[in-house]
Amino acid sequence: VVSTQSTGVIKGFTIPNYHKNCNDMEHSSENVRFISGDWSEISPLLHESYDLILSSETIYNTESQNKILQLLLKHLDPDIGVAYFAAKRHYFGVGGGVLDFTELVNSSGVLKCEVIWSSEEGLKRDILKISHKRK
Repeated sequence: VVSTQSTGVIKGFTIPNYHKNCNDMEHSSENVRFISGDWSEISPLLHESYDLILSSETIYNTESQNKILQLLLKHLDPDIGVAYFAAKRHYFGVGGGVLDFTELVNSSGVLKCEVIWSSEEGLKRDILKISHKRK
């Protein structure tokens, strides 16, 4: 599943780039679903759990962070699932960032979130690893 909030981005950039870079049968678009919409609209379209979720530049808006958390709680496989989020440490003007999202995920009591990579140059960036807490 490949998703973004913008239908224009999916149709104008994501799908054409996918076809340009993955043109063999092993990477056929028959095996990929392209979805656009708000996080709360995407979750009902997913009917399974995933062992890997990758995300970049999605936690910039604090209003969206809880929707992303709900999606992770519902669709990240509880046994082997892991999610990686690449993000700026702080998004100026919209208020989101790594600290807020890490605190939100960890406060769920179900998932744990940790910074596994950081860059201190220029705009500070982190990569977060999210998985289910193990008993």
